[in-house]
Amino acid sequence: MNTVKELSRYALIRSDPESRTIQVHRLIQALLRNDLDEKRQGELRREVHQLLAGSAPKTPDDNSKWRDFADLVPHVGPSEVVGSADPEVREFALNVVRYLYASANYKSALELIEVFIDEWSKTEENHPHVLRARRHQANILRRMGEYDKVYELDRDTLEKVRTEFGPEHQETLIATNGLGGSLRARGEFRAALELDEELVRTHERLLGEDNVLTLRAKNSLALDYALNSKYRQARRLHTEVYLAQSEATNPTGFEIVLLSWNSMARSVRLTSDLEEACDTGEAALAFGVQKLSKDHWATLITAKDLSIAQRRAGALDEALDNAHDTHTRLTRLFGTTHPDTVAAAVNVSNVLRVRGELADAFELAAEMTRTYPLVFGNDHPFTLACQSNLAILHRLLGNPELARTVNEGSRRGLINRLGPAHHYVLSCSVNLQSDLAALGEFEQARQLGEQTYVQLADKFGHDHFLTISCAANLALDRAAVGAPDAEELRLDTAERYRERLDLGQPDAVTAASGTRIDCDFDPLPI
Repeated sequence: MNTVKELSRYALIRSDPESRTIQVHRLIQALLRNDLDEKRQGELRREVHQLLAGSAPKTPDDNSKWRDFADLVPHVGPSEVVGSADPEVREFALNVVRYLYASANYKSALELIEVFIDEWSKTEENHPHVLRARRHQANILRRMGEYDKVYELDRDTLEKVRTEFGPEHQETLIATNGLGGSLRARGEFRAALELDEELVRTHERLLGEDNVLTLRAKNSLALDYALNSKYRQARRLHTEVYLAQSEATNPTGFEIVLLSWNSMARSVRLTSDLEEACDTGEAALAFGVQKLSKDHWATLITAKDLSIAQRRAGALDEALDNAHDTHTRLTRLFGTTHPDTVAAAVNVSNVLRVRGELADAFELAAEMTRTYPLVFGNDHPFTLACQSNLAILHRLLGNPELARTVNEGSRRGLINRLGPAHHYVLSCSVNLQSDLAALGEFEQARQLGEQTYVQLADKFGHDHFLTISCAANLALDRAAVGAPDAEELRLDTAERYRERLDLGQPDAVTAASGTRIDCDFDPLPI
C-alpha cells in the first residue's frame, strides 16, 4: 500500500479504493512495454484479452450490466482486442458493440464494428465472426437511418450467412429478420409481410413460440401488419409479444420491453381506443425514463407515439409540449434528417394544425415534404403520404385547387406502391374528397366519399376513427347534392361520435360543428 500511495503522490497511477482498481499513467504503460520483448508483450496482451473477456457480462442487452461494460470499453482499443483470434475474446468484442448499440451510443458502436470487420476480414472474409460483425453493423446503420446502405449489406450478408451456416441456423434467422427491416424501410411493405410471416413459422418450428428470437420475429411481423392496414392483427400480436417479453423470467433488456410496450400502445391507438392508448403510452414512457433515460432512442420513440395519441384524444397542450420536446431531443441525438427526427417533426406540424396554428404548421409541413425525398426517395410511401399533410394545409389556408393537385398526385403514387385499399390511400382519398367539395364539385366529392366509405368500413369496421371521419364528410356531401339519406348518415355518425364528443376529441368536435374532418399522416415505425 505504501508503494501505491507513493506512486499516486507523483501522479504516476490513480487508485480507487472503492472499486479496488488502479489506473496506470499512459507514459508508465509505454515505458513498461518498452522493457518487454515482443514475445513477452504478446503473452501479456493475450492474458489481458482473456481477463477482459472473462470479466465481461454475457448479456449486453441487460441494462443492469451496462456499468460493467462501461468500465471495460476504454480498454478495448489500448489492449488491441481487435488483433485477437480467440473466439471468447471476439465474442467479448461483439458484446461490447452490442452494449454500445443497446445503450444508444451508435456512433461509437459503428466505429468499433467497422474496425473489427476490417481487421478480421484480412484473414478470412466470410469467417463466422466477420458475418456476425456485419449483422451488428447492419443493425447500427438501420438505427442510424442509413437505409440504402443497410439494404445492400443485409442482402449480401444473408447470402453469405446461408452459405456458411445453412438455411435454418440461428444466424440465418437473425439475418433474415434484418432483411425484413430493410424491406420495410424501402417501403416494400407487402414483401416484408410475406417474408416475416414465413420467418415466424420457421422460428416457431425450430425455436418454439416463446424463444427470444421468435418474439423478435413476431414483433417484426406485427410491424408489418400495421404497415399493411391490418390493425387488429397488429394489436393482437404486439400484445402477445409484450406480455411474453415483460415477464421477469424472460432474458431480455429494458429497450426491447419498452419497444414492445410502446408498440402495443400504438396498435391500441390505431384500433381507435384513444384513451387507453394514452394511458398505456404514459406508463410505457415512465418506464423508459426510469430504466433507460429520457434521451434514449426507445424512450423518445415512445414519447412521440404518446404525443400522437394525446393529439387524437384531444389533450392538445400535452401533445404539443411532448411533440416539441421529443423533436428537439431526436434532433440532438440524430440530426435533422434522420427518419425518426422527420417523423417527430411531422407530428409537431399535425399538432399545430389541429390547434389552429396553420402558418407554423404549414411551414414545418412544407419543410418535411422537401426532406422526405432526401431520406427515403421520391416514391416511398412516406414521402407520398407526407404530401397529403401539406395538401390539407393548402386547402385550410385558402388554396383548394393546389390541395387537389397535390392530393391527386399523392394518391396516384400511393396506389402504385401500395394498392388501392391501403389506409394511406384511403386517408388521402378522404382529404381529396374535401378538396373537391371546397371547389364546389359536390357530386364528385360524394362519389369518391361513397367508394372510400365502403372500403374503410370493410377494412376497419364502422366504428374506426378513419371510417367515422369519412362518414361525417360524406354526410355533408350527400346533403350538398340533395341525397335523401344524408340526414340518416349524419345522425348515425353523430351517435358514433357521442362519447368521443363528451371527451373533447378533435374529430368529434369538428363533426359536431358541421366542419369537414382531415385525415393526417403519421409515419409508422419500420
